[in-house]
Amino acid sequence: MESLTDIAHLGMALALGLVVGFERGWHARARAEGERIAGVRTFGLIGLLGGLSVLLGQATSVVVVPVTLAGLAAVLLLAYGLRSLRDKDAGITTLTAAVVTFIIGALTVTGRLEIAAASAVVMGLVLSAKPALHGVIAKVTEAELRAVFQLLLISIVALPLIPDRGYGPGGVLNPYQIWWMVVLIAMLSSAGYFAMRIAGPDRGLLLTGALGGLASSTALTLSYARMYRRARSLHIPLSVGILLACAMMFPRIWIEAFILQPDFAWSLAPPLLVMAAIASAGLLVTRRDHPAPADPDAVAISNPFEVRTALQFGGLLVVVKLLSHWGQHYLGEEGIYLVAVVASISDVDAITLTVASSVGDTFSPEVAKRAIVLSAAVNSVTKGLLAAVLGGAGMWKTVALPLIVAALAGLTTAWLF
Repeated sequence: MESLTDIAHLGMALALGLVVGFERGWHARARAEGERIAGVRTFGLIGLLGGLSVLLGQATSVVVVPVTLAGLAAVLLLAYGLRSLRDKDAGITTLTAAVVTFIIGALTVTGRLEIAAASAVVMGLVLSAKPALHGVIAKVTEAELRAVFQLLLISIVALPLIPDRGYGPGGVLNPYQIWWMVVLIAMLSSAGYFAMRIAGPDRGLLLTGALGGLASSTALTLSYARMYRRARSLHIPLSVGILLACAMMFPRIWIEAFILQPDFAWSLAPPLLVMAAIASAGLLVTRRDHPAPADPDAVAISNPFEVRTALQFGGLLVVVKLLSHWGQHYLGEEGIYLVAVVASISDVDAITLTVASSVGDTFSPEVAKRAIVLSAAVNSVTKGLLAAVLGGAGMWKTVALPLIVAALAGLTTAWLF
């Protein structure tokens, strides 16, 4: 049985090497036979070599893997040197891929099949993405690159250093959570900018709008409204992107409630569906009646990293958390409506999770349903007004009006049915 397992592992090592080799062979398909350093067969054999070296090392107690890898590297470097002298080609991607394939083959025989298989597939994707990656690099400016590293600084470096504990009354002020919202806004702002630069304003902004609605439609509305002030010709794609993000918020609310209280969540479906349908209809009408700019690539937008807007939103979040805590402490069940209005100005997730988890204990199903719908309606109206105030008069009709109508329809449905 042990021999059969080893044979199976060696077969997997060979197969994963062939997977990588297929991509490398396709990439170098224009070269004549003998001009390629490594092709499909060679990569398959390299993967098999990695697996065999592990088995030989286990059987002889000799350090086989490092010695074999060093010998493979020497052969590859010799072949690379000869080719560079002939073709003046200094690229070492294939050499690096060959070394990684050897390690993947070795991992396979040690029993780490999932890691080895995933590594081979990911490496194939990275290798095949060369044209797309080079195209992105060609479009990025020095200022944009600096903005990316600033974003990484406040997220990857600063965020883990911030304490994850509550402060203030009731412990409602968590610095980690608040800074995470700051990071989220910065990411959304940068994502919208780079999506537009890479995919074009119309497609890029719509894609970010859909994804932003799943994360924070309020943050995306702030980012897009400020972007509109600097690029009036992007009025329609930005408006449609905001409406799309706002429409995505309603199914997200329902999913959150369903996870906590499946039976209660079905009572939320009619009003949330009505609001989502009206917001979606608004974006479809806007997109149909007003086509995208004729020359979107001519629009120049600077400063993708809007740290000031992110910090302003963080301060607003602190205020709302404090007001929500005090309102919930001093008011009874009916007072949840006031808390819902205050808390939903910037975020609906907190009030949705709080109310849904307390149905049957603190709140009746009817009160809970109305509180959640009220928070969604107030949040929608707030986003519409923010877009209109920050963006300008052009967004009153395309963004604020559909969201206000959606909010009124949702409230009417929640109170009547």
